[in-house]
Amino acid sequence: MEFRIFDFDDTLVTSGTAQKDYFISWGKERGYFKTKEDITEFINFKNLPKNTGITYMNTFFEFFKSKDKEFFDKLPNKPTEKTIEEDMNQFVCEKISSSEQVRPVDGVVDLLDDKSGKVKFSIATAGSGPIIEAKLSNKNLQPISNIFSFDKGNVFCVDSIPTRKAKPEPDVFLWAFAETVRKNPHAASLGVTAFMFDDSPSGVDATVKARKILLGDSVILAEKLRNIGIESGVIEFIKNAKKEGKLKVYSVACNGVIYNEEANEKIKNLKPDLIVKNMNKISEVLTNFKNQIQQVDKCFIRNL
Repeated sequence: MEFRIFDFDDTLVTSGTAQKDYFISWGKERGYFKTKEDITEFINFKNLPKNTGITYMNTFFEFFKSKDKEFFDKLPNKPTEKTIEEDMNQFVCEKISSSEQVRPVDGVVDLLDDKSGKVKFSIATAGSGPIIEAKLSNKNLQPISNIFSFDKGNVFCVDSIPTRKAKPEPDVFLWAFAETVRKNPHAASLGVTAFMFDDSPSGVDATVKARKILLGDSVILAEKLRNIGIESGVIEFIKNAKKEGKLKVYSVACNGVIYNEEANEKIKNLKPDLIVKNMNKISEVLTNFKNQIQQVDKCFIRNL
């Protein structure tokens, strides 16, 4: 059985400048960004390589805390980070659900075409759950929302994991993988080949770490999965599949959205199993990669 676990923003879906524009509009209306210089400074902060793949909201909090650690404590009525985020989500969701800029990333819909029924799809995202849901309701994303939804139980967000650790921590990818195993318990005995897709340096780092944990020491694997709330029966399924050589995991970097030279160099240095530069050919590239894997396996078996 094959698992395909995708990051959401800029891997499956692009929003153009819509999400940024709506976020900035919210910040201006609420008085956080008082001048054009404030906005420029924030955008430059968001574009730093360490912040690529991090949500606008998390970057927003880090940005203002870097200027003044007590910034939010000094605001009128002292809103919490939770209430600020809820307010932002409501503002952005109302707009982005109908934005014409929201659409599937070129080429990625081909990866969702599975006539065999042997591929299980899921999303592992650091994005905000309400905004992900709003985007999935956009009419332009019907090819995506036909497969992914919170109701189907195949969309996993960092804000729903007990650890709440965002990328580059691997928790959300491990959670998506383990939950897919839980829903398909026969998969572990039949064998699982998992591909984890992400486009940002922090996201690719998370897929590489998830691969190492899943294929590494069983004690560390079990402890990590317990920490993110995976039940013991699922952990044993995964450990047994690994022990029997029936578990394969690959990290795929989707370079469809180019950040900057520094970020792209960082992705190369992370050494994912596959880097796809032309997203229009991602389905073809993945098929060729899978054929190469099969050839290597055949050669290995012949040489035993």
